[in-house]
Amino acid sequence: QIFGPGGPLTLTRLIRNGSEVKEGDLIATFDATNQIDQAREAQAKFDDLGHQVDQKRAENRANAEKRAMDLKQVEADLGKAELELKKGLTLSEIQRLQAEDKLSLARKHLESIRKSNAFHDRSDAAALRILELQRDRQKVALERAETNIKRLDIRSTLPGMVAIQNVWRNNSQ
Repeated sequence: QIFGPGGPLTLTRLIRNGSEVKEGDLIATFDATNQIDQAREAQAKFDDLGHQVDQKRAENRANAEKRAMDLKQVEADLGKAELELKKGLTLSEIQRLQAEDKLSLARKHLESIRKSNAFHDRSDAAALRILELQRDRQKVALERAETNIKRLDIRSTLPGMVAIQNVWRNNSQ
C-alpha cells in the first residue's frame, strides 16, 4: 500500500525489475475500487440533478401558464368594468360610482399582477439556473473521477528497461 493525498492506494500489479518495455506498456496498476465508487456516486448525483432540472423546467412552464391565465382573467375583469362604465348615462349615480371604483381596482390589480408575474419569472429562472449550475458542477466531479481511474494505470513513456527504485519525499515513500 502507498499512502497518497487521496488516502491509501493499493498496488495490484507491478512489472518485474529489469523487464523490457515499449512505449505505452503497462508498468503498474493501482486498485481503482475507491475511485469507481466515487464515479458511481457522482454519476448518480449527476443523473438526479439532471432530472431535477427537467422537473423544474416543467414546473416553471406550468407556473408561467397559470400566471398567464390569471393575467387574462384580470384583463377580462378590467374590460367588464370599462364596459359597465360606458353605460354611464343609463346608470344611477351610485351605480356609476361603484363602476368607477371597480374600474380603478381592476387597473390596480392588473398592474400588481404584471409586476408580480415579472418577479415570479425572474425567481423561477434563478432557481432553474442554480440547479443547472449544480448539475454542471457534478458533471465536472464525474469527469474528475473518471480521469482519476485512468491515472491509476502507469504506463511507460519511453522504451527501455524497468529499474524500480524507492523514492522518499517529505518523509514518505
